[in-house]
Amino acid sequence: MVKNRLLEYIKMVDNAQTVEDACRMAVIAIAEHTRFSNPSFFLVDPGGESLNLVAHVGFTPGTLSIPRGSGICWRSLETGEATIIENVTKEKDYLPGLEGSCCELNVPVIWRERKIGVFSIESKVPGAFLADDVRFANLFAAILGSVIVHLEAETRLSESLETLESTARYRALFLKISIELFAIRDGRAFLEKIVQVLSEVVGYAKVYLFLRETPMGPMWLRALRGKDIGEKAINDVLEFGKGLVGKAIRTGTAVFCNDTRSDPDFYMDDESTLSEAVLPIRFGDVLWGVLVVDEARPDAFSSADMDQMSILAGMIGVMLENIDQVRRIREDFALMEKLHRIIATAAGERNISGLCRETVRLLREHTKYNFVLISEVVNGATGESKIIASSVSQEGSEVILERQSAILCDSGCGLIGQTIRIRALLNTPDVRTAEHYVPLSPSTLSELDIPIVFNERLFGVLSIESDRISAFAEEDERVMSILANHLGTLWAHYDLLEKTEKQALQDPLTGLWNRRFIFDRIEAEASRCIRYVSLFSIVMKDLRNFKNINDSFGHPVGDRVLIETSSFFQRSLRECDVVARYGGDEFIILLPEADFAEASRMMERLEKDIVKRKLCVESVPVRFDCGIASSPADGRETRALIQTADERLYKVKAANKKIERGK
Repeated sequence: MVKNRLLEYIKMVDNAQTVEDACRMAVIAIAEHTRFSNPSFFLVDPGGESLNLVAHVGFTPGTLSIPRGSGICWRSLETGEATIIENVTKEKDYLPGLEGSCCELNVPVIWRERKIGVFSIESKVPGAFLADDVRFANLFAAILGSVIVHLEAETRLSESLETLESTARYRALFLKISIELFAIRDGRAFLEKIVQVLSEVVGYAKVYLFLRETPMGPMWLRALRGKDIGEKAINDVLEFGKGLVGKAIRTGTAVFCNDTRSDPDFYMDDESTLSEAVLPIRFGDVLWGVLVVDEARPDAFSSADMDQMSILAGMIGVMLENIDQVRRIREDFALMEKLHRIIATAAGERNISGLCRETVRLLREHTKYNFVLISEVVNGATGESKIIASSVSQEGSEVILERQSAILCDSGCGLIGQTIRIRALLNTPDVRTAEHYVPLSPSTLSELDIPIVFNERLFGVLSIESDRISAFAEEDERVMSILANHLGTLWAHYDLLEKTEKQALQDPLTGLWNRRFIFDRIEAEASRCIRYVSLFSIVMKDLRNFKNINDSFGHPVGDRVLIETSSFFQRSLRECDVVARYGGDEFIILLPEADFAEASRMMERLEKDIVKRKLCVESVPVRFDCGIASSPADGRETRALIQTADERLYKVKAANKKIERGK
């Protein structure tokens, strides 16, 4: 729905004649999509001293002009961030807008650091604005910013065209460009049309366009008319800055030469060239490339030619930016669709490890990212982390993950550690110049690290690496931040679920596992032993004199004895052994790979060790009675084994009582 609404707006706005038309279309679209809303749009005046109302839907705002520094709108514009006011009656900066308004959403419209205006969206419904509304309004703000800049540029170009009284060839050129080129949205077709018009309409012998495919991409020869240029000559001017082309790229200024024979900077790629013009193609701070025109006669370019070609270069820059913006929006939508599928699929995992592994796998398979990993925070102060999923590790390859984690830890924790320490997104365009970078992949040239946070708790870091310099643009940051936010929410959910499940399986007094857990664990061990023809033993154990302790010292002391005894078991048994509280003063112990004889020796050792320990009641020594059952010697069925061990325990208890009475 959001995608369709935005694409519909992009189609509609192509017909906008003025900035005001584009703004009206935007507020109508927001009103139709955002629930319970009454949007308006304020545009910064040319002097930058006020925000003036240019469009609104559903109501007439009480404020038509906002002086600089006043109101929530200016605050949102200055910070560059969307602002939700949950209760406007408690906001001192609120200016009268919608009568009866409860809450307000302000979204700044900023294009390449130029502050254009603010969407002010009000509602009479408390809590009307959700995160989806903010994302939708932010997307509209980005599109509207681009549209306004392009409309202003087209207006300036139109005004320039009206005053042109130049030669017939330039009138024909600009007429053809106005009719044909502004309708083209495909980059390759656009470039071919440019050189065709310059060659056929204006009559230039040789026309070359050296351009980038993206604002941060490498420059190369993208289109030409006339004599071809060899790859060596292209490398010389682009890689080593030779000739007038290299000079124009370095300085960012136009270069006109009407006699190449006397210009030491001219690069002799074609001896027939006697005049050359090189014009930077810019949009804002982005140098898209250069337009090169060569002529085989001296003094080919008049001052009027220079002016018109400069206008043409500016026009090309506007149209390239427009085409790139459409491309980025389409790529953004495509990536958002993939992101939605990734989140929906990964959310089906049942634990944190599975969630992270599935997310990494899907990102690697369905996006352009070369190397993806997710780390869990170990120490927020030092930046230490543990890698729990990596695109270079197959599922179950824990050794690789441990090795990568060790490399990070031993080398200062890397850019992941820096992200953990600053708790903020870190985009590193060139890792070769990054102080904290630690190489995990030899081909990496740039890295994007996004903290995974929920309710201010930092769980981990999503790291993406690329084999290209400056590979991650604002779109990547935004989309991956959305993914990280979803991961944070799911991570917090799984973390809470694991803690809740663990608490449900633990004895609240001693912290040992409870009988529900130990029954499941014995069942699993029994199945394992059948598969691998192995053995195990079960021990039922209780405190011989526990009733005397409770009667003599009270139940609080009895509880302390149980707690300290449980701690003694956990310290004294093997790592593979499992001990649980069965009930009252009874305990049950699972001993994998231990037969009856081995289990008996282990229990005798525990009996000797507990005598040496001083528990909280020193005057009453703690003693054990125990019954042992072994599988497969005593059977394989879990409950039958437990019953056998329990019966043997009571036989031992009865025998020990006779001995005590005999004394």
